[in-house]
Amino acid sequence: DYNIEKVDYCSAYSTSSQEQQNEDELFMASLKTSQKATRDDVYLMEQCIDTATMDELFQKACCGKKNYEECDTYGTDDGWYNSSWKCPMNEYSDSPFLTVGSYVAEAGCDQPSAWSDWDLKDAIFYCTDVPDCTVTCGGPNNELIRTTTEQCGCMLEWMIHAVWIKFSIAAVIFILMNVSRILFTRAVCKVFWEHLSPKVFTYTATCDERGRVLAPEKADQFKHFTGEDGALKAELDQTLSRYVSWAKWEVLFAAVLNVPWVVFLCLVNHTLTYNPNAQS
Repeated sequence: DYNIEKVDYCSAYSTSSQEQQNEDELFMASLKTSQKATRDDVYLMEQCIDTATMDELFQKACCGKKNYEECDTYGTDDGWYNSSWKCPMNEYSDSPFLTVGSYVAEAGCDQPSAWSDWDLKDAIFYCTDVPDCTVTCGGPNNELIRTTTEQCGCMLEWMIHAVWIKFSIAAVIFILMNVSRILFTRAVCKVFWEHLSPKVFTYTATCDERGRVLAPEKADQFKHFTGEDGALKAELDQTLSRYVSWAKWEVLFAAVLNVPWVVFLCLVNHTLTYNPNAQS
């Protein structure tokens, strides 16, 4: 937690920052000592030498060379052109030294304007400056957890019910639609049998041992058994009439099979969205 991390940071940075601060202060003290000695030497040299005369001698000896103007810039008398002075050369840069006045007037030799400007700021990592973690939380909100848990449980229960109901309703609707389709197609074919069949029928008859066809009951009311006015034609007409009548009822029944699921979806469509805030 926070306090453990604080201890780790203190262990990692407190000692190392103290050591680094001490090393930097020693290094800065040596720089101050060196700078002070340099400043004093430059000041003493400035008081002890004739800067203007020495600068003129340097210019006579080195005029026309690197970092110096042409000789006629400094003067026109013979001393500037026939000077016997030897120009002092810096062997490291292979160029003549500057005039003494340039070195004495170097701005860096006057630094710092105040020694306090070179004082190091404290960069030590102090553990006491890092505040401790004050626990202000009174623990979890039981009421919020209870409410959230109930809503989560209700939502899970609703999801399970919704999935089960969705597949159940889909299966029922699928069955009803296919049963309706089969019944409707078959019933329509029965209703319009005259346009869909060759009008040839097969019937079951009874015969005796001699092979003579025995007429059904009430056949004696007709002059003939077959033919336009025969008993067989009357039975056929009656059978076809019942056949078509039942087919019409089957068409109606096939259409009515779709009513339950259509009405059901219309009634429950607005209640299919889950709303946890509506729970009591």
